[in-house]
Order: sequence, then C-alpha cells, then structure tokens
Amino acid sequence: MTEQIEWLRDENECYYATEYLKRRANDLERSCIKNTGIQLTEKANVRRTVEAWVNALQKNKCSKIITRLQNNLRQRRSQKKNKEKRFNLSLEACRALDELTRKIGKSPSETVSILLINTPEALAEAREKWMFEHKKQIEQWTYEHLGLQHQLKIKNLEVDELHKQLRSHILALEMWKTSMDSDAPPFDGEIEELDEQVNEKLRIIQRDVKKQTKVLSSIPG
Repeated sequence: MTEQIEWLRDENECYYATEYLKRRANDLERSCIKNTGIQLTEKANVRRTVEAWVNALQKNKCSKIITRLQNNLRQRRSQKKNKEKRFNLSLEACRALDELTRKIGKSPSETVSILLINTPEALAEAREKWMFEHKKQIEQWTYEHLGLQHQLKIKNLEVDELHKQLRSHILALEMWKTSMDSDAPPFDGEIEELDEQVNEKLRIIQRDVKKQTKVLSSIPG
C-alpha cells in the first residue's frame, strides 16, 4: 500500500505532479517510475498514481526531483493567491466609482481597495490628503480658469460693442441713402485722404469700444 502524500492538496495538483515528473525525470528517475508498473490513464486514480511514483522515488533516494516538484507547487500556489481578481460592476456602480476617483484623485483599482479595506472616514482623509498635496496645482488651475473666463467676458463685450457701433453707422448710412435717394454719394476728393479719414474713424471706434468694454467688465455679475 502506497503512503499518502499530504502535500498534494487536490486532484489538480496531482495532475500537475504527474506531468511534471514525466517531463523532468532523468533516466534513473524515469526507471523508478516505470518499475511501479502504474501508468496514468483515463481510468486510473491520479492521486494513487502520483503517490506510487513519489514513494518509489523516495525509496530509491531520488529526492531531488521531489524537492523541485514541491518548490514548483508552492510557487504555483503563490501565483494563484496573488493573482489579481477581476469582476464586473453595474452601470450605476461604475458611475459612482468614477465620481469617487475624481474626488480623491486615485485610480479605480486604488479607490476600490480603499473602500474595501478602509472606512468612509479613511476615504475622506485620503481625499483631504490629495487636496493638500495638490493645493498649489488646484490654485493654479482655478486662477487660470478665472483668467480665461475674464478674457472671454471681455471679448464678448467687445463683440457686442462693435455690433452696436456698426449698427449705428449702418443705420446712419441707410438714412442718408433714403434721404438722398442714391446709393453713391457725389465725391470729388482724393481717395487716399478718404482712406486715412476712414482709418482714423476706425481707430476712434476701437478706442471707444475698449474703453466701454473696460467699464462693463468691471461691473460684477
């Protein structure tokens, strides 16, 4: 009767052991296994088979391969134990997790670890710690955001003021056309001088727009 091998925990490890011994055994070790007269078949009991092989190897002082087998089994167990677990979350849980990751500044896996290992107080503490560590960066982002908002407000005011100025000039031109019953006014002067006058008028309009915009942008709201 073969001695039971307790360090082989289940049938999967027994199968692994038989495959390992078949692959790694040298001529002497293979001879010991063959002399047991037990071969692994579909009908054979895998535990009885590997126990017979191991006992035969031990009796013939072929302990090195058994030691290597035990080390491989321990390594295999450790890999299984430390293997990352994967699971699926519902859509609502994913949304809640995304919200938490944004609040505490951690990755989704780190956030789940905090939730499982720590209390809600620890989660809040982690968020405060992240806020403290990134305080300068947050202040910079806030400052830049407010600056961009202010610039956008000024540009919008400039566009509005230009629209008002343009509307008033178009209105004056249309009134002149209607009163004169003509699209082209009589003009005998120099075109270059007229261009300079137009440019000067445009500069005045731009100054007025910037001045008015500065006043409006200083008003809260």
